[in-house]
Amino acid sequence: MHRIEIEPIGRARSTGQRYRAMWNGEVIVAASKNPELETCRILAARGISGTIETFSPGGTVARMRIDIVRGAELTTSEGEASGPKFKRWQPHPSFQIDEFEIEEAA
Repeated sequence: MHRIEIEPIGRARSTGQRYRAMWNGEVIVAASKNPELETCRILAARGISGTIETFSPGGTVARMRIDIVRGAELTTSEGEASGPKFKRWQPHPSFQIDEFEIEEAA
């Protein structure tokens, strides 16, 4: 299992709260509305598999467990008429994991 600590950053915006994800002391996702699944994509791109467990900083109880490979294929969606749900992740046509990883970790 890979321990991921997720914490809110800044104030919530009209478009939603942003979160930072830490893994082994490294900021793996700097600012995201969906840090758990973005963490899965970054770890999968690094060739890491297994399960992540998400925690509040210093927390002792896991908030969520996700298979890295499966989580890398998902994103969340929420519409006005429906609550949040998982759907298949589609990268933006200009998306490159190496650039994304560097920008998010910086």
